Amino acid sequence: AGGATMAAERSGDSRVLAEALVRLGICLELEHPDTAVEHYRRALELYRTLGDPRGQSHCHNNLGIVFARRGEIAYAERELTTAITLGRTISAPDLSGLFTLNLGVIHLKRGDMDRARELIGESLAQFAAVKNSERQLFALLNLAHLDREQGDVDGAAALYDAVISLAQRIGQDDVEIGAMAGAALVLRAAGRTTEAADRAAAASARCAARDDWFQGRELVEALELLAWCDAGRAADALDRYERSMLQAEAAD
Repeated sequence: AGGATMAAERSGDSRVLAEALVRLGICLELEHPDTAVEHYRRALELYRTLGDPRGQSHCHNNLGIVFARRGEIAYAERELTTAITLGRTISAPDLSGLFTLNLGVIHLKRGDMDRARELIGESLAQFAAVKNSERQLFALLNLAHLDREQGDVDGAAALYDAVISLAQRIGQDDVEIGAMAGAALVLRAAGRTTEAADRAAAASARCAARDDWFQGRELVEALELLAWCDAGRAADALDRYERSMLQAEAAD
């Protein structure tokens, strides 16, 4: 990506350079977020000069994601709100739906459940309108998480089942595993231990041969910690917790 950016600089083509800067920013987001922000801002100025709202919307979205990862929530909300507005001006429901989902997830993480439900529900409707199954899947998953956080056992369980079914159909293994674990957590909290144990065992079995961290693995880890605590294995649970935190923090 760095080489492509240098070549784009030499070409003198502003659009090619803006696209290269965005790609380079994506590569640097996790390890060098400050540099990624600089690249996104430079690309944003180029897209503004070109009068390209689609390109601008992507830059604002990417900036929002970086700020959210750094815990700079006010900045993240500002960037994502701008991205949503731009996505709507170009009549791109797939894009504005993605930006709306990202903003909804931020509200979910900060505990603003009503606003999160409104935004994620809106994004789901936009993805359904353009028949984007993969993005519908992520919207449904976050709605399931929301219901679980609010203690709606039946609602969460039904949504997790829908996520598992869709994930199997379109080949999204990570999401399927996370949904299994989410369902197990909500069923466990409701005292439905047999159902919870079946889901937990299925999720753990799918993770057994994997060392990588993925979205949803934190739910599997939480289940296993709870099981060890139930068994009185506090020292093992603490050790697993510390190792899981190191993996999670490296990824998010």
